[in-house]
Amino acid sequence: MNEHAQTLIALDMDGTLLNSDHVVSERNRQALFRAARAGHYIALATGRTLSEIRHTLEILPCVTHIVGENGAAIWSVRPMERLHRVNLSKERARRVLDAVLPYGPLIQMFIGDQSFLDCAPNDDLTPFHIEEFRPVFEEGSIFHPGLIEYGMREDAPLGKINAYFRTPQQRDLAWAAATNAALEPAKSIGLGAEFSPDGISKGRGLMALCEILRLPLSQTIAFGDGGNDLDLLSTAGIGVAMGNASDEVKAHADQITEDCDHDGVANALNRLIPEL
Repeated sequence: MNEHAQTLIALDMDGTLLNSDHVVSERNRQALFRAARAGHYIALATGRTLSEIRHTLEILPCVTHIVGENGAAIWSVRPMERLHRVNLSKERARRVLDAVLPYGPLIQMFIGDQSFLDCAPNDDLTPFHIEEFRPVFEEGSIFHPGLIEYGMREDAPLGKINAYFRTPQQRDLAWAAATNAALEPAKSIGLGAEFSPDGISKGRGLMALCEILRLPLSQTIAFGDGGNDLDLLSTAGIGVAMGNASDEVKAHADQITEDCDHDGVANALNRLIPEL
């Protein structure tokens, strides 16, 4: 990597940029501000959609782009503009639902840059292992019992479907059914599985953003910790796994940094871009 050329820094959010309390540490925040002042691009590379990111954008005005919904959508931030979008076809969505619904998951759908959850606001999310993310859902999601019928309308532009399961056994059975149907699920929070449009991934999203910016992939640094970050780390010029990442994720990375509770992003940036 040319240390003096413009670099795109792509950051997963949960478990990477955000610590265990789901906030951005001050050291991470300051490191990203310094990188932006030095002329580098800062992108969030996340499974979230736009409605779930607005608070982070408020505290990180240095963010220039979003690779959202695991690469299905790309936005520039200032001004806010969608640059790229691939929707989930209704045929693929039906195959996803046919594969997972027999195992009793809670369904989340992204419809037109907005997150929806198939439950009421006061429903307990603990059985689905996502109660700790309630503040994220309350801030960025619409609670919509009967969501599946609503989301499957022909005029509803679907971006992604997440399924959250009660037990590992249910998740594993649904995963096997989805894999047999060639749906390529990605691991999500809790006991979740994420389903994106065919051929979409964070790595593909990073490639698309580089094409838009006319920036070589060799000038990218990507950070991640989860199963949906595997090809992001493999695609980037330098892939950095968090210390809290699984062994599988670390195996796809070029470097390993400290965990999300010990400023792993800031520490790695300080090493990789010494002028910061």
